Amino acid sequence: METTISTHRHLQKKTTIFGIALLAALLLVSLAFPETAQAMPWDDWVNDVGNNISQWVKGFLEGIANFFLSAVADVTNYFSAKEALNASFDSILTRGNGTSNAYTVIAGLKTSVIIVGQSILAFALLMQLVKISQRVDANGTMPVVKEILILAVFFFIGSYLVNHSFDICTAAYDEINKLISEVTSNNNRQTIGGIVLGDTTSVDEGAMLGIVIAIMIMWLFSFLGSIIGIALIMARAIQLYVMAACSPIPFSLLLFDETRQMGIGFCKSFLSVCLAGLILAVLMMIYPALIGDVLQAAASPDGTGKYTLDITNYWKASIPIVACSFMYLYALLKSGSWARDILGG
Repeated sequence: METTISTHRHLQKKTTIFGIALLAALLLVSLAFPETAQAMPWDDWVNDVGNNISQWVKGFLEGIANFFLSAVADVTNYFSAKEALNASFDSILTRGNGTSNAYTVIAGLKTSVIIVGQSILAFALLMQLVKISQRVDANGTMPVVKEILILAVFFFIGSYLVNHSFDICTAAYDEINKLISEVTSNNNRQTIGGIVLGDTTSVDEGAMLGIVIAIMIMWLFSFLGSIIGIALIMARAIQLYVMAACSPIPFSLLLFDETRQMGIGFCKSFLSVCLAGLILAVLMMIYPALIGDVLQAAASPDGTGKYTLDITNYWKASIPIVACSFMYLYALLKSGSWARDILGG
């Protein structure tokens, strides 16, 4: 009982102190600003505080919108850098900045795989000799010698292909890489200088929140495009390295009728992976140009590559940009199958 009374008295004491402090604060404000205290009714003062808060929220949202618009431009321009796709074969994963560790590992495996390829070639040669021996008769010595000579020539050609299969794959990549360098040259590069919001005085904080959400969706699709693009470049590099390291095996199958289609299939697959890089380069160079065309129609360019987005017609830019980004994602994912279609499946 005594504890309850003590607690009640303690709360009363705190309430009294708080009330005195509040009255003192109001008195100090009145003394410091007597004209304002007399001229401004309390309801006007509350409205003024509310308006200030609304303006602060609106300004905060406008800052977020401009930040994400700038991020959209940065992400859109990311793959305009030509070193993203046209690096040499030994530096694909480092974007041309020195030999990658993955290439070093793969190149160290080719000697072991060459031994396997030579073994397959020798076994295939032996099988061909068995077939020739089965066709030998007592009067057919000269045709047999001719077939054996042809087989020996094929064996030396096959041995050369197996021993230099890694270099042949590298040369094929370099030839397609020349086309990629042409596509990603500075003359073909289109960039977005920047995107900013126009005059926002005609919208309130609620409308500004909707604009921020729309701009964040634009940024999200652009960001997903950059992530998928990076993943595809890395996956393509790893696939090229693995296929080049294992190339002695399918190259050893090229010279014989029974296995030739397997070797040809490998060559077409390797070339399609190389060609996929060219398709990726074209897509990644076209995307900033498409976004620039959308902004050209929906925003006000200043002649330096920067665009001012009309606040009342922002949807004219946001919807087409999201659509372009969605189609860009689809095209990136289909680049490999398109390359295979170009080479006949």
